[in-house]
Amino acid sequence: MSNPGCFDKPPFDAQELELLLGVFEAVCRSLQVLGRTEPPAETIALKVIDAAKTGERDPDRLCDLVLFNLRNL
Repeated sequence: MSNPGCFDKPPFDAQELELLLGVFEAVCRSLQVLGRTEPPAETIALKVIDAAKTGERDPDRLCDLVLFNLRNL
């Protein structure tokens, strides 16, 4: 039995992942989250992914969107 979707395109390509990592790091700096293992870092990462799922790829806009969403939790 085949697994439908097992060969689907990944949600983000390598270039997009690099962009999202930059956004994640910028948001962490802005909020003074120093380590990736701090609990807020996971929330930030999830918000970056959620924002990117909207199709936005401009890093400044993504940062603004993530910061807005985090401040309005």
